[in-house]
Amino acid sequence: MIIGLDIGSAKTTLCAGNFDQNGRVEIHNVAMVKSRGVERGVVTDLGELAGCVEEVVRKAESKFKTAESSGCRKKDLKIESVYATINGEHILGNNTKGVLNLSQRPVEITRKDTQRTV
Repeated sequence: MIIGLDIGSAKTTLCAGNFDQNGRVEIHNVAMVKSRGVERGVVTDLGELAGCVEEVVRKAESKFKTAESSGCRKKDLKIESVYATINGEHILGNNTKGVLNLSQRPVEITRKDTQRTV
């Protein structure tokens, strides 16, 4: 399942779908809420924006549960990651690389190791 999240000034939209056998996108679910914390493409309140994203995720997940109960395709969707878009002149990207030396012998990489690298 591929999840797309678009954060706009007027609305925040989440779309869930996948590719069919012919390579075409098959949309399974769309959820939309009124945006909060964004004005004219600029993030003005990060807390409000985070609440808006949580709301659209909950709405999409509940739509899947409703579809299951009405006899539609069985899809148990728990959204854990998304491809997100947000526009604005204030948005800057920065590609970086992180390195963490562990040891010469094989060791399990823990969540703490990942956080230290970031």
